[in-house]
Amino acid sequence: MSLNEEIISLEADINYTTILFKDGSTFYSSYTLGFFEKKYINNPNFLRINRSIIINTHFLNEINDDNGKTYAQLLNGTRYKIARRRRIVISEIKGF
Repeated sequence: MSLNEEIISLEADINYTTILFKDGSTFYSSYTLGFFEKKYINNPNFLRINRSIIINTHFLNEINDDNGKTYAQLLNGTRYKIARRRRIVISEIKGF
C-alpha cells in the first residue's frame, strides 16, 4: 500500500503541515500546505477544499450543507468546511 493511500488529510498550521493518516496517527511536517498541493497536483484524489485543508477524496464519505455552509465528512468522522469556490469542483469529481 502506498503512502498516498494512507493519507486522509493535510492541515495547514502557519508554515507547517499536519498530516493525518488512516490509522489515526499524525505527522508534523516543516513543509507548507502549498508544497504538498504542488506535490499532489497530478493526483486526482488530493483536493484542496479551503485555504487550510487538502483532503484525499478516496476517504470522502459525504458532503453536507448546514446553515448555508458546506462541509466534507470523511470516513473517519472528521468534518471540514469547504470553501464556496471549491464546492462545485468537489461535486463534479465525486458526484455529490
